[in-house]
Amino acid sequence: GEPLGGAEAVWAALREELGPAGERIAVQGQTITLSRARVGLHGCRLCLAAMAAAVRSHTSTVLRGQLATQVHDYIDSAELHAELVALLNRKELGFAAELGLPSWAPLREEEAATADFREEWTVPIFLIDLQETSLVLLDRFHQAKSFPDMVLALQTRAGEATVDYACGDDVAPLHAGDAARAALAAYLQQQQQQQQQ
Repeated sequence: GEPLGGAEAVWAALREELGPAGERIAVQGQTITLSRARVGLHGCRLCLAAMAAAVRSHTSTVLRGQLATQVHDYIDSAELHAELVALLNRKELGFAAELGLPSWAPLREEEAATADFREEWTVPIFLIDLQETSLVLLDRFHQAKSFPDMVLALQTRAGEATVDYACGDDVAPLHAGDAARAALAAYLQQQQQQQQQ
């Protein structure tokens, strides 16, 4: 079963914030279609390979009464992005169709500079919903990252945590089990970058 705050909650939050057809963020002449595909990591060996290639570890020493060394796993977002793009671009693997992206077309470097080079544009939001009870983030600090051709988001069962950055004078709380706000922010950032180019 899927716990509250899982992928279902993220999908509902995205649809609510963007509007059922994305009308809240669409610019004049633009049509946004929201669709969803669910793929379990346990049943997708290519997904597992991409994730495994992107796992990194960070060691930190903290003073909490006594000096202690902790090792934290995190996902290298650039590596995960590169792995996913490499797999998506190999049509013979059928990875794009398996992920519900049958119209996926590779993004060429020169195409990334213009927002309107295609009639139809697919921006997948990959939400990785791990059953992990420890905190795992993208690049050690983020729940979501945007790229020109996709958004990566990650959530775990770790509950609330704080990360090594602050918002004003307050420590910013992070709800590890709910990446909806982070995924939405990364998607909007991706759209803004596309429109500015």
